[in-house]
Amino acid sequence: MTYAQYLTNPLVRDGSERCLARISEAAIKLGPFAPDLLPNHDWTGIRGIGNLLRHDYDKLNIDRIWQIIEVKLQPLIIDIEEAMRANGIPEE
Repeated sequence: MTYAQYLTNPLVRDGSERCLARISEAAIKLGPFAPDLLPNHDWTGIRGIGNLLRHDYDKLNIDRIWQIIEVKLQPLIIDIEEAMRANGIPEE
């Protein structure tokens, strides 16, 4: 998907934002375990994006959300999957 397609598809934007909010909530529930296990990620930012999406959505920067999706999300997913495998946690 291109950025232009993302901008013109409110369903995809809303779904993406919902997924980012769930990731944020999971990071909050993990507490200090997440940064201890995967220190190369911005856990403060990951936790904070949820607050922005839930409470300050009128201040939402669509360009920043796209950047998170395109640049930050895949490395996080890869590291989480590797950590799960290393700890014997099955992927769902």
